[in-house]
Amino acid sequence: MVLPYRHFLKPATPSSITLARVNPQRVSFARSLPILAFLLSCFVMVIPATMAHLNPKTEASASMASRGIQAINLPGSFIDFAIDRLTTASSQDWPPQATHLSTWRGIALIIFCLPFWCFAGLGFDAVMKRCWIRSWTGLAGSLLCLVYLLLFVRMVIGSPAIESQRPASALCGLALWSVLLSPFILTSLRQWLTLRRMKASLEARLFAEVR
Repeated sequence: MVLPYRHFLKPATPSSITLARVNPQRVSFARSLPILAFLLSCFVMVIPATMAHLNPKTEASASMASRGIQAINLPGSFIDFAIDRLTTASSQDWPPQATHLSTWRGIALIIFCLPFWCFAGLGFDAVMKRCWIRSWTGLAGSLLCLVYLLLFVRMVIGSPAIESQRPASALCGLALWSVLLSPFILTSLRQWLTLRRMKASLEARLFAEVR
């Protein structure tokens, strides 16, 4: 008797799934997204900063570019805050004399945010079924997404007292990272449903074998 091909396939149980490991034959967002974000941020920062250094009259444009970069790399503020609290040093005390504070802060956040770009890329890899993430990873990404989303909604529908103080760059940064981290919510829900179906299928198979 010739057995069907699926008889030789190993069932996709949780133990046979490679957790949080991306297929190396495909382009990984977890690897490419930090590189692209770093190159784009440096490109946007270097040109206005260089022009401001050569011509002080263009310092306003450099400051605007710095605020935009800080918004794009918003999660880097967590590391900046941790360094400020855990040590006596602060990234605001590091800039050279010829570098404006806002420009230096933008450069620091570019570096600090690289792990978060990698984390966001992992969510895109997972939502495209290129890898299987662990439950705590999905939970962390989902919580961060909800935090940014709640902060964005709070700033949009906030009280009139803070309406004039909210910068547009902060709103864009919160909206951007709410979208970038949203795949973790979708992936966590999909993987939970997949595991439930697999568990029900295994229980039904065991029950049939016992009978």
